Amino acid sequence: MKVHDNCPQAGRVWSIEVSSLVGRRKLARILSEVPGVRITKMPGHFSWLSAEPFCRFELGGRSFVVEATWPSGNRFEISPEPRGCVEQLLDVRKVLAQHR
Repeated sequence: MKVHDNCPQAGRVWSIEVSSLVGRRKLARILSEVPGVRITKMPGHFSWLSAEPFCRFELGGRSFVVEATWPSGNRFEISPEPRGCVEQLLDVRKVLAQHR
């Protein structure tokens, strides 16, 4: 899967994005394959109606959110909460990049 990095400066990733064509529930299932991830909020059947993050998970003591990018909504953004550059995001990125 193609993964897009959002970097405030070279070598520091603060969020990643993937195509929304993967689907919300499928993305949550893929995220659950990351070693150590615990999904705390799965996307519901009508999650696309809400502007709230549709998926939440924890990894290595950090909280993460997954939400559609706006205004286009053609990508899903995965970021730590609160925002910042965290090492665990690289583990998530690796699994997503390897997924076919």
